[in-house]
Amino acid sequence: MLVEPIYLIDIKFLLSAMLFSSKTFECDSPDFAIYSIPDNEQFLVRRDILNGSQVFNDMFACCSSGGSTDTPLDQLKIDEKAETLHLLLQLLHSPPPAPIQIHIKNESEISQIRTRTHESDSMIPWPLLPALLHLADKYMLSQHLVDSLHEHLLAHAPVYPLEVYGFACQHGLDRIATKASKYIRPVAGFSIQEIKVIPTVEAYHRLVQLQDNRVKAMRKILLEEDMFPFNYGICLPHHEEARALWDKARRRLIGRIETDTDVGGEMAYVSESFDSCDACSKACTAAVEMLSYKCSRVTKGIKLKAPPV
Repeated sequence: MLVEPIYLIDIKFLLSAMLFSSKTFECDSPDFAIYSIPDNEQFLVRRDILNGSQVFNDMFACCSSGGSTDTPLDQLKIDEKAETLHLLLQLLHSPPPAPIQIHIKNESEISQIRTRTHESDSMIPWPLLPALLHLADKYMLSQHLVDSLHEHLLAHAPVYPLEVYGFACQHGLDRIATKASKYIRPVAGFSIQEIKVIPTVEAYHRLVQLQDNRVKAMRKILLEEDMFPFNYGICLPHHEEARALWDKARRRLIGRIETDTDVGGEMAYVSESFDSCDACSKACTAAVEMLSYKCSRVTKGIKLKAPPV
């Protein structure tokens, strides 16, 4: 269950930031009414759209079975705050479209520069997502709608990687936790308060293991990558000098590699030393591209094992 008090946030404040919300809930061709018992407020809705919630389906079935057919059911009273119903009904009647993806030329740079992978205006604001996912779980919304919310959650991973990872781990969203983990900077750089969003020791330990394995793998790749592998494309007049410059640059970098380091990008400056030699410049560019490719294939995410039954 996604019912956690920490996520029952100030919905009134967040609604003002939500693209698909408005101060007054409106529905075209309403044929049903939902009442908020605590606030005595009515919402006119479409009953067929409420079928997107298994909870509402069950309520209708319960009220219809064995009841009088003289007065058809046209209203439902719920012990839920008006702000919460507003959010729920808006979610059902106007499901958020998928976030719009931005084309990223070099995906390896994402975790380093914390850039967004989706258009900000197309994303549900991060503080609102836990509340929406709580409602989606509580009212058993359709899988299609839940999947859409998950895509919005994942779209925030490059900018809020630790928060998304922690939330996903806490609620068993393994796919999202796995993808979010690759954007998290070294855990040593987080404060104790920040790291508390990781819900379990196991989830924290797996993250530390991932980052340690990534650093070791990228260091090994860097040390093994030659500027002229198997002497292919070798420049006979300059190859010794070129290899010395390449070796000096990678040994300078080796101790600074972190889990989110763009190794190829960090080595790219070496090619500037070979502006006067096309063969050396071409070989260096190829070596940098190969570094980026190999490092991009290093394990980025955590594969979480299923919790014990």
